[in-house]
Amino acid sequence: MLDTGADERAVRALLAADELSSWHVRVTPNDPGRAVSTGCRVIVPNIDGGTRTVQLIQFGPQRLYRQTPEQHRVTTVAAATNRRLLALQQTLNRGLARGRQSVANAAADWTTAARAAGFRPTSLAYYRTINDTTNPPSSQLSNDFYTLVKQPPSQHTGACAHILVLRAGGASLTVYAARITP
Repeated sequence: MLDTGADERAVRALLAADELSSWHVRVTPNDPGRAVSTGCRVIVPNIDGGTRTVQLIQFGPQRLYRQTPEQHRVTTVAAATNRRLLALQQTLNRGLARGRQSVANAAADWTTAARAAGFRPTSLAYYRTINDTTNPPSSQLSNDFYTLVKQPPSQHTGACAHILVLRAGGASLTVYAARITP
């Protein structure tokens, strides 16, 4: 679940970094007739290149249900991992903001800090394990491994690199080292 205002700011920052200031960002409810909430809700992006619009579709409040003990354990571990990732991203970005670091230096800083925090980069063996594992993959696989993507030098979006951690759930943890302001 995400904060609509923070999501909108992040999308606008990414569009600005890619020099797409002519694009529009709209936040709309999934259910017609319902107002957009300022609370935390599930947000799904819908990108329309034809109209140069990023629509952030907000879903209604989540209904509570009783978790099994295993679901509770997995959810608790995932939440703790998310907090560690956010803290790691914030700490690194504070340091990167003090100097005009390159993407390569930001990526190296991430790799060192992530290793110290218990996160490991994905590899071919990792993806083989994910593909050979019945769904869902173990929480250990989805929580502890990341894929690092570095912005290519040909994209001119600024001089100061930062780290952006995107956690989509499942076995999808992507870390971007790019010249953007998160």
